[in-house]
Amino acid sequence: MAQKTDALRTVLTGQAVIPVVAVDSAAAAVNLARALAAGGLPAIEITLRTPAALDAYARAAALPGNPASVHAAGQQARE
Repeated sequence: MAQKTDALRTVLTGQAVIPVVAVDSAAAAVNLARALAAGGLPAIEITLRTPAALDAYARAAALPGNPASVHAAGQQARE
């Protein structure tokens, strides 16, 4: 657990802001995670405000090469 905490701390202290995003599709989350990571913001938070949020979180977090540190927060929205 300490290793994961240390790794997360490194990511979170390495950027000035953490983008908080709400997405309507998993594809949008994947594209956004890639773009933000390429722009120097590898840590993002996906809110659980939309029905697609959990799938979006899973797909963005599973990107090959792990270009982003993706986290989810909130209560899952219902359709």
